[in-house]
Amino acid sequence: MSLIKGKGIHTTGSSFGSEGADVYARATRDGALFTADWYLAQALAGNCFALNSGLLTTPDTLNAGAAADGEPDVLINVPAGTTIIPAYIGIQYEDSGTALVLDCFAVASNQWDDVITGTAETTNIKNMRMDAPRGSSCHAYSGASAGATLETGNFVEFWRPFAGFGEDAFNGSTGWVNPAINGCYWSVKDAVVPPIIKGQGALAIFAGGQAQKGFITVIWVELPTASLL
Repeated sequence: MSLIKGKGIHTTGSSFGSEGADVYARATRDGALFTADWYLAQALAGNCFALNSGLLTTPDTLNAGAAADGEPDVLINVPAGTTIIPAYIGIQYEDSGTALVLDCFAVASNQWDDVITGTAETTNIKNMRMDAPRGSSCHAYSGASAGATLETGNFVEFWRPFAGFGEDAFNGSTGWVNPAINGCYWSVKDAVVPPIIKGQGALAIFAGGQAQKGFITVIWVELPTASLL
């Protein structure tokens, strides 16, 4: 039987070693280990990235009409040699537009097409460490009107917070009825199994409706495929 030893510490003081140094595992005095969350460790390492579609008080105009393959409102293209794991998605409609059925969902796909019609957002991909120790290898777009057929090959619609009628509300005094369009969110902590998108591949967010405007935030872990798979 292996014996694992750690430092039993209750005090608020912390000690830190140099980069790459051997350190003791930290534990309570009865031996229960303290462990860091894997996603926190990736953020500390500078391996987490985020994209905002819409900023401050200016929402993006989302694709009008029924959702169509190749027309995501946010598209993250993952190149060969890179793998991403989605960690968070948030969608908020500021103006739901004309009353219509809303199709809101996220797709992980092994398809890739970096020649699309849409707004390039690659320079707007930000590191979740504010000193930005490295940049993302992914390419991003918003408001794609023509691009890759994502729902072929190996793909999954891994999140669909609602599907149905969305009233003409917001951006004024008309209150909302459907609570999901006031804000809907996906978290890897709530997922039983997150999708693993090995490049080449894509992560796509659809928020289709009619003349609607809103904000979309996507956060992901990004690593060289060789270090992960």
